[in-house]
Amino acid sequence: MSKISLTGLQARDSAIKGMSYVAKIVKSSIGPFGQNLLSEKSNTISNDGAFIAEQLTPTVENEFERRGAMVVNESVTKINDELGDGSSTAWALHDDIIKEIIRYLPNDKSIKAKKTYSEVAEMLEKSKDEVIAELEKMATPITSKEELIKSALVSVEDKDIAELLGGMQWDLGPEGIIIAEEVNETKSSIEKVKGIRLDNGFGTSHVITNPEKQSLELNDMNVFMTNYTIDITELKLLNDNIFRHLVSQKKIGIILIARAFTSEAIKVCMESMKSGFAIFPVNAPYTDQTEMLHDMEAVVGGRYIDTEESTLEDAYISDVGFAKRFVARRWDAVITGVEDEVSIARTIKRAEELKKKTEGS
Repeated sequence: MSKISLTGLQARDSAIKGMSYVAKIVKSSIGPFGQNLLSEKSNTISNDGAFIAEQLTPTVENEFERRGAMVVNESVTKINDELGDGSSTAWALHDDIIKEIIRYLPNDKSIKAKKTYSEVAEMLEKSKDEVIAELEKMATPITSKEELIKSALVSVEDKDIAELLGGMQWDLGPEGIIIAEEVNETKSSIEKVKGIRLDNGFGTSHVITNPEKQSLELNDMNVFMTNYTIDITELKLLNDNIFRHLVSQKKIGIILIARAFTSEAIKVCMESMKSGFAIFPVNAPYTDQTEMLHDMEAVVGGRYIDTEESTLEDAYISDVGFAKRFVARRWDAVITGVEDEVSIARTIKRAEELKKKTEGS
């Protein structure tokens, strides 16, 4: 059986066509007069851009067009995860930006490009800075809880939930994170916990425990942190020094956070889930990796094993931390530790360290 592939302008134009198809429908949901979409798949009516794109993208019949839509949807999903809203606007921006820059690139009528790819990239970067500057001029800072609640109401379209979310966000401050979860209760409620958010997620989709949310969700789990790349050799060292001790304590598994995992290591982790002691591979943070992993020490305890300071041969059971709650998706994760006097002391100590670094820089 032969596999059909597209290259050059055909591949590019097919991908753009698929993206534009989804974007056109998603864009129709924007604003107070936005249209709703009835999903045949889930029998749900919604004007949420992320939901609409998620339902539409898999239905694009042409494989090449579908992949174009999937690439943009992955980018939009990451933006939505980072900001919490704005998926429809992100789709509109992707569509408009691509349609604009395509005018400068080769097409089937004119092979000669008006600009090189590097010139187009430079043009986009300059335009981005100009747009951000204008948006900052237009922006109205939120200065009260009431304004924050009104902002939340625009997104959730429910006054009671908006008051819950807006009030909590005001209490948490701009750095606070709110995660919505469905529960078997008739009334919405909020639980305040102390944790940390990472800008990276699970190492393989095979560890997903919640297919609907495409997330890995764990409770009361041990955690080991390092910036080593994990291969078979590293797993053997960790097994000898740590894993076998946890097994003897009848622990059911561990969250292994590392810089990266080889395919062989991922395979071993997947096989471990059948043995009664599961190893959940999670990617270490992208940005400020070392500092973020030290932050995690404050939240979950244990010791972060840094390649510049120690080796995995020196790792031991005392280096293992503990997470009360862990939720990871493809591009992010939230870890909640146990809130007691010891963890509070660790957090205060870490905050003082960061303050000294900031003042010294």
